[in-house]
Amino acid sequence: MEKKKTPKPKEVSILERLFDEDNDENIILFDADGNEIVLEQVALVTDEGEIYAVLHVVGDPEEEVLVFRINPEDEESVVMVDDEELGNKILKFVMEQAEEGSGR
Repeated sequence: MEKKKTPKPKEVSILERLFDEDNDENIILFDADGNEIVLEQVALVTDEGEIYAVLHVVGDPEEEVLVFRINPEDEESVVMVDDEELGNKILKFVMEQAEEGSGR
C-alpha cells in the first residue's frame, strides 16, 4: 500500500497576508540580529500613492505599534518607516479612523 503524500502548505507572501481581509494569522519578521518578531496586523493605509502596514508587536507590554512601507513590486519587501513625522501621521490617521468607526 502506497503512502499518500500530504501536500505541502502553500507558502504565502507577506503581501498576500496583509491584503487578505480574512487573514487572522500573525506575521513573522526578523530584526537585523535575526530575532523573530511576531506582529499582528492593525491596518493598511494609503498615503500619497504609498501603502503602509500598521502592525502591533504581539506580547509587547507597552503595546508597541510599528509602521512599514510596502513595496508592491516585491512580494517580500516591507520596510520599517524610520521617519518619525511620517510614522506619526500614519498612526494619527489610523486612530482617527478607529474613533470614527467606534462612533466616538
